[in-house]
Amino acid sequence: MRERIVAEPEVLAAYLHRLYRLDCLPVSIAAVGARAGRLIHIWQTANLPAHGFSAPVQAAGKPWQMMIAAGDSREEQRFTFCHELWHIVTQDERVSAAVLGLDVTESDEQVGGFSLPPPDYAANLLDDWGLLTEDYAEEELADQFAAAFLLPMRWLHTLWPGYRQQADPVSQLAAHCSVTPKLAFRRLLSIGLLT
Repeated sequence: MRERIVAEPEVLAAYLHRLYRLDCLPVSIAAVGARAGRLIHIWQTANLPAHGFSAPVQAAGKPWQMMIAAGDSREEQRFTFCHELWHIVTQDERVSAAVLGLDVTESDEQVGGFSLPPPDYAANLLDDWGLLTEDYAEEELADQFAAAFLLPMRWLHTLWPGYRQQADPVSQLAAHCSVTPKLAFRRLLSIGLLT
């Protein structure tokens, strides 16, 4: 295993959309899940005190375990899958290479036309912002990736003007994208489409 793999959440999400030809809403997690499933045992459990959890534990012939709360809605489970995938992809070179469709000899600096930032990029950026703890920063990055993957910025800029005219536009958009209204609201705020 190498040093921690760090990428900008928006860049990684856009790269995966292009790699897996994800060009309609709701964004399908099936192709990414199938490729990740080669190295990650993904399962649901009712006895989980959080929405999800991932750990580098060898079981079921796979080096990683991802647990998702069975009682959560489909929309919450989709978000949790993407959130936990961020944690795993940024920690394990084998999973990163599998999910990113990379030949392990391909340069870390150039991935499918996207330049990845240097390994300390996110840590330095978050430190510059003065965020309190490394754990908080990592969770925020995982949330940003999940939001960027499930609600691509380029599509929101195209779709949102049509939804703004509807009754309860955030809920309508969330339903269309198979995400929670809370996630849709936060994402629209974060990219400047809501003020």
